[in-house]
Amino acid sequence: MITKEFHLTLEEARALAICSQHLSENSKLKDPVEVVRALAGVQYDPNPVVSQNHYLVLWNRIPEFKEEDLDRAAYHERTLIEVYAMRRNKFFVPTDEFILYRKATRQIRRWGGSDADREAKECTSEDKRAEDMVVQAFAKNGPMVQEQLWTNLRHYEEWKDYVKRTRSGQKVKAPPLISAFYRMLRRGDVIVADRLPGTFRQPVFGLKDLLIPGPWPNENVTEEEATRWLVLRILKAYGITDRSHIAYITGLPSKKVEEALEYHRKQGLAATASIEGIRGQWWVIPDWQMVIEKNNNHRKISLLSPLDNFVRNRKWLNKLFNYTFTMEYFQKKNMKWQLSILFGSDFVGYVDCKADRKKNQFLVKSAEIKCKSKCLSAALDNSLLNLAKFHGLSKIIYL
Repeated sequence: MITKEFHLTLEEARALAICSQHLSENSKLKDPVEVVRALAGVQYDPNPVVSQNHYLVLWNRIPEFKEEDLDRAAYHERTLIEVYAMRRNKFFVPTDEFILYRKATRQIRRWGGSDADREAKECTSEDKRAEDMVVQAFAKNGPMVQEQLWTNLRHYEEWKDYVKRTRSGQKVKAPPLISAFYRMLRRGDVIVADRLPGTFRQPVFGLKDLLIPGPWPNENVTEEEATRWLVLRILKAYGITDRSHIAYITGLPSKKVEEALEYHRKQGLAATASIEGIRGQWWVIPDWQMVIEKNNNHRKISLLSPLDNFVRNRKWLNKLFNYTFTMEYFQKKNMKWQLSILFGSDFVGYVDCKADRKKNQFLVKSAEIKCKSKCLSAALDNSLLNLAKFHGLSKIIYL
């Protein structure tokens, strides 16, 4: 059944996107796993200027969320897993959906090639022996950080040299043993078993079969089926989007995205749409009106990390919300870490914050806010106070 084309006002389109991203006041999801599932994954990022991105994403969507809630799901219950997927490097996704993300994104090119290309090339007897050595090391010693792994494999100096040279920008071919480890990590044979306490949360690695016994769910799905599934999942995660937005988020070629959307349109699971005042073809979930009715946003305030799912593609954001910001991730000195302020259905500016954990202070370094009001000021002050408490910090300092 092919659904008709819908026509949305700008207000309806914005409300739909906010509700689909579970940023509305009445969002019912409270379980981190289900929020990650609904968002089509949450990007892992180590930047510790404030709480890491994956924690902030959930803090904005789950009342009373604590960092240990995500850690428990990922590293103890193992209902979430870190995976190399989509255009960006690492995401948390539900463990039972790992294979779907994996198969849908194997052909995506990152770091100079795709995982499918590497697996086709790195399949010699030497590569297999290297993988066996990695398996034996983990089987004998259990989960380890990389320093322990390479020490046990008597490969520590080679690994240090490889890391040093790659970080300096050199194009270096990884030795077979190191290549085997990273190949197994991307494939899911080795997983992040835990993360150590500390600012950057060093990963502890282990064998998937020892930590999550048995086959992956959905192992028999085809690449085409997985791609269709991922495109639909992204559409549902945003409610309304366009082909280029999905291609940007996933890394899939635009042609594959278009083919998947057309497939779902014929199944009645997706529909084309137009937005009043915005040019171009959009795609929408057919039950969009019901989503808006169930999740009226009112005047909730959210402080969104630059890597939050909602603002990650600034082109889509600017088209739909007439808002953008400058990303300064790779700037070493005086870097802004802008938390975009979503108030109701409008972006009203940003605050640049930093958590000074040594001094027990939450620093508000600068702010740029349009359309100031008493209502907004009160909501923002309260949200910053809650964010400071989330970091375990008792003082807010406005610089």
